Order: sequence, then C-alpha cells, then structure tokens
Amino acid sequence: PYGRVIVSRGRNRPDQLTGAEWVLDLRDAALRLGVDIRFGYRVSDVIQSDNRVTGVVGKSKDKTFAINATRGVLFATGGFTHNPELMSDHMSAPVRLGGAAKGSRGDFMKIGASLGAKLHNTAAAWLAPIPLEALVRDPQSVTTNIFALRGDSMIMVNKYGHRTVNEKLPYHELGRSMLRWDASKAEHPDLRMYMIFDKSARVHFSDGTSGNPIKPPNEHDPNLVEGETLDELAAAIRRRIEDLGPVAMAGLNIADDFETGIKQTIEEFNKHAATGTDPNFHRGESAIELFRNGPARPGNEKNPALFPFDKTGPYYALILAPGTLDTKGGPAIDSEARVLRAADNKPIPGLFAAGNCAGFPSGQAYWAGGATIGLAVTFGYLAALNVSSNK
Repeated sequence: PYGRVIVSRGRNRPDQLTGAEWVLDLRDAALRLGVDIRFGYRVSDVIQSDNRVTGVVGKSKDKTFAINATRGVLFATGGFTHNPELMSDHMSAPVRLGGAAKGSRGDFMKIGASLGAKLHNTAAAWLAPIPLEALVRDPQSVTTNIFALRGDSMIMVNKYGHRTVNEKLPYHELGRSMLRWDASKAEHPDLRMYMIFDKSARVHFSDGTSGNPIKPPNEHDPNLVEGETLDELAAAIRRRIEDLGPVAMAGLNIADDFETGIKQTIEEFNKHAATGTDPNFHRGESAIELFRNGPARPGNEKNPALFPFDKTGPYYALILAPGTLDTKGGPAIDSEARVLRAADNKPIPGLFAAGNCAGFPSGQAYWAGGATIGLAVTFGYLAALNVSSNK
C-alpha cells in the first residue's frame, strides 16, 4: 500500500494508529482546554424547556443528577450491542454477540424514541467474526473481534464441513457472509463457522497482533479445539459443541457427515493450493487480502494466502460466530448531526448525535477501517459547530 497518514505531533504512542490512541489524543486535548470529563454517569432522559432539549438527567452510582445545557446536548453513547432485547428486536439476522464497549447498551435508542425521533438503519451493524467461546464465558466482555483470518494452510467451514467464502475477505464482509439464509433448508447454515488450520499455520502466523485468532504454540488458548487427525478434530469439535449447549450454538449442530465434509474440502483445497490457486473463491488474488494475510511463509512463492495442509497432525479449530464491533442504527440525524423528528422529519431543537448511537449514513456498508470512529468524530465536530452557533 502507498500513501500518507496524517498523525498529530505529541501523540501518546506515535507508532500506534488505533482508535484507542485517537481517543487518548482527544482526551488530552479536552483536558488542555479545561473540559470537565466525568466517569460513572449514565444518562436516562433529557430535560426540555419550550420543546427544546436543555439538559440531561440520570444516575451516578446511587444518586440522581441533572445537568443543564444552555446550547444543546450531544449524545455519543455507542450502539446497543450489549442490550439483548434491542439486539433481538432490530438485528435482521440472529446476531447476539459483539466486542463493543460495555457502555453500548442502547440508552439513546430509548431516549430518542421517547422524544419522537425517527429511527434509521437499526438492523445494521459493523461486523466481524468473533471467537464464540470467549463471549460465552463472559457475554459482557470486551472481546477483540477477528480482523484477519491469518494462515495459508487454513480454511473456514460451515456445519456441513464446506467452505462458503473467501476467508481473506475484509472482516465486515466475512461477518456478513456468515448471515446467509438457506431458504431450501430454512436455516442460517453459516451462523457458526469453524476455522481449521494445521501446526505449520500456527507456527508461521501466530504473530500476536490484535485481531489475529491464531495464538503462538507456547500460549494456552481455551478457545482452541485440537485433534491428531481430522477425524479426531471433528470428534473434538462435536464434544465442544455439546459443552457449549444449544443456546450458544444458536441451535446449530454440525451435520452427521461433518467429518467427511472436512476431509473432502481439505483434499480439494490442497489440490489447488499446491498450484497457488483457488478457483472456487479466488483467495489471495487481491492486494488487500495479501496485506491482511501477513508475510508468506518460507518456501511459499506461489500464493502467500494458500498452502497445502500438513499431511500429519496436530490439527486445530476455532468456533467462530458473527459479531458486532457495534451496531450502527438509532435516531436519524441530518448532515449537521441534528436528530430528526419522525412526525415531520425536522430537527428536534437542541438534540444532536454522533457515532454508533445514531443512524449511520453508510447503510450495510463498511467503507474502510476507521469508518466507525471517523464518522463519529466528523459528526461530533459538526454538532459542536452547530451548538456553538445556536442551531
């Protein structure tokens, strides 16, 4: 990849270009300007005067509070990933898990609805595969989504042991692919997927980067399923599914011929990987796929994203589910970050929103890495301009 990235001077860690680093930079700038940052405050409603939003009320620990705002209120409180009721009501497919911040509980959805706000894009989310078992152990944990399925001798299969997608697609597209509906069988066959890889992939692609699900061989991974042969691996996957239970598995068990499906799929994969090709899903044919895959292993000169599986075990598996980075639907906003009323599509005076708590303009799309925080910062800036000019 070519180009330049704008990085401000005096950053906390200039070598890092993450959302967390951006937030730290914004925090430091706010403190320099004398902004009062308070923690442990949860807003439950707004204060109104003459049909204009003039403040907020809520709780901090066991005490209620009220804060007046002379020019308006801007919400940037996150989506509703950690609100099971809203997830069930709004998601177009049974996505119930995610790695969003714990505060993403949909508070602004309820507040906005009570004010008659128009709702927009509430069935959409920023998606990525997620390690199922990490969230089963702690549904409220902030678990890292999988941003790249690393490995060349690696595939992802569904309940039938079949590949269904190019495993190197960008993470949002991978997440969306897992929501496929099979009308002939009346099921979501890809809602739980199995990332299968061998020892060589674990050795060469366990680089410890955030969002890489392959852990180093010397690091314990409670999510990992292991077998010395593919038959043993499939049997171990069955046992793990039984331990997880039907709720975690969304009612999806693997097919009776899962073992046969895996072996046939890997045999087909190996045949083409030996020539560096993937005629079914064209893996490794685009620059972004190769970039996210990481460096090729020594001796793989044909296609860094493809290599035949080891002839002998051990073999490994991870159970994956579609997860949200966060949802991206809520009260609709206009181009100036003003929240719109459903009755007449006009702004609710004094009420602004930015980030995942608002209905995003991107629809189902994920334009690029950083789109979520980029839009949050952009609309937050627009809201601040409007608040300062009394719009």
